[in-house]
Amino acid sequence: MTERSPWRFYGRNKIRQKLYRALEIQPDPHGRRGGKRQFAAIRLHGRRGTGKTRLLTTLQEEAPSGLPFIIQELPDPVSTGKRVGDITGDLLQKAEIAGLRGISNHVRHRSSCPNDDWWFREEVMPALLKLGAVIVFDEFHHARELGMVSDVKQVIDRCRYNRLFHPGKIVLMGSHQQKFDALWESTAPLFQRNDGYIRLHQWKLSTVMEMAAEQGILASPGKFLTLWTAYGGMPRSWERYFTADSHAHLHSLQDENQWRRQFLASEMDVLSDEGEHFDAQAWIQLPEEQRDLILWLGHNEPRGVLFKDLPPKFRSNQFRYETEKLSGNRLRLLMVNGPLIPLPDKSHDKILIADQTTIFQTNVFREIVSPGKGRGFRFSPSTDIGLAVARMNELEGRSLERLAAAFLNESEDVSWADSGINQPGIQGDIDVLGAKMVLGNDGLLSVPRKIWLGSSKRNADNHKMINTREFMDRFFRNLGSNAKAKRWQEAVQKRVLFSVSFDSRKRNEAGQEGFQAIDIHDMARGFGIEPIPVAKSDYTAEEDIDHSPPQIKPSGPRM
Repeated sequence: MTERSPWRFYGRNKIRQKLYRALEIQPDPHGRRGGKRQFAAIRLHGRRGTGKTRLLTTLQEEAPSGLPFIIQELPDPVSTGKRVGDITGDLLQKAEIAGLRGISNHVRHRSSCPNDDWWFREEVMPALLKLGAVIVFDEFHHARELGMVSDVKQVIDRCRYNRLFHPGKIVLMGSHQQKFDALWESTAPLFQRNDGYIRLHQWKLSTVMEMAAEQGILASPGKFLTLWTAYGGMPRSWERYFTADSHAHLHSLQDENQWRRQFLASEMDVLSDEGEHFDAQAWIQLPEEQRDLILWLGHNEPRGVLFKDLPPKFRSNQFRYETEKLSGNRLRLLMVNGPLIPLPDKSHDKILIADQTTIFQTNVFREIVSPGKGRGFRFSPSTDIGLAVARMNELEGRSLERLAAAFLNESEDVSWADSGINQPGIQGDIDVLGAKMVLGNDGLLSVPRKIWLGSSKRNADNHKMINTREFMDRFFRNLGSNAKAKRWQEAVQKRVLFSVSFDSRKRNEAGQEGFQAIDIHDMARGFGIEPIPVAKSDYTAEEDIDHSPPQIKPSGPRM
């Protein structure tokens, strides 16, 4: 068992630097800030669980002394009964704590103002912004129910009129993305009222592996794959596993089968007791038809399915149009992948769930997350744990394909990579495919210079290399004879086998058959991450001894 480190803030270096510039703050041990600051309103997007609040609290901790940094969560007025006056009073209290001592004595008292909206809009917000405060409104999707949207708009308009006179900043963010996005639509009050737009995604694989190595779980590649299958790159889910009481008993379990069984039991308890942890149910308000599609895919086709093979109710042109619109929105719960060589007939495109956690919950716990009335989901008491384990074992094979594609996507030698690449007329698909694209002779079209063909098997012994090579050859022979197909057929091919772990025997066998073997620890080392810190670990494994590092070298900062 590898020693765990205390939980900390991971990755987000590019986003942090972008926010430092947008907020005109620099973490400085001497508390210095250069230049004159000007007012700005920043719009921060990100799904629930991506770490928006944690990011802002980290910036709050790193901000130089003398810069008031206030984070105010907007409450749900229905469940809490709080209104604008309560929020404004909280702002003043937090401003005092943030260093603006005596600020309450420099604004009119609540009782002497015409109403609470006026107190917020005309007194407190202008005073704080004149003093250069950074004011973060979290859960801003509640602003409409609180009646605050128009007031915030007026504050922004007034401060924009004289930015130097109001050098503070407003940051607006919310977890309910549909409600939050609606506030900036062309007919909404905040249309064009943001000076900066920042979008927070899930962690990249390199950041997940950096965290997992530090927390000790990467030493066991099988456990890591299970957690990645369940959580993907969602920061809050990983933090819950390592810090919450609900999962504390798992950290000392050595037997991987026992650990996986108890992990799934813990996840089932969390999901059954707290439906909010199912993103698509409580927070992401998709149309009911698309929610039904997500459930059908999760229950039946977690790897995705061709449009032409969907049930009839999901095959209409109108449904296809609406689904493709959703696949391109910020939520990215659904994704549409076409064949390697696109065809006019779109029935050969594949529809799949894009989000790891949604696949995990709708597939492994399908009895809990089931079709129902109203919002489209019904939560039943439980799933048989033995059945959940069997489903998880199968799902991890699909998850490894996505893990491999994520690894290739961070490589300096790969322009793009994806998993489950199909082509009409060919039974089966390429588990993982990546390409290095360059400009063609015409200087316009991108053409593949090098392609990576990957076969993914959870258990390395299940790789049948002769069959895999024959399928890859047939796949590219049958692409067709047009110019685009020929460009793919003429590209340099690199063939890779992906598994949880390889021993030296299987690794040598792969090399003799013309394949490069890459396992989870190889991926970590490709990022410059040591999966098993020698000084902290008593773990040893044959596959980690005396083998060459992977040839694919990812580059760039981790997010």
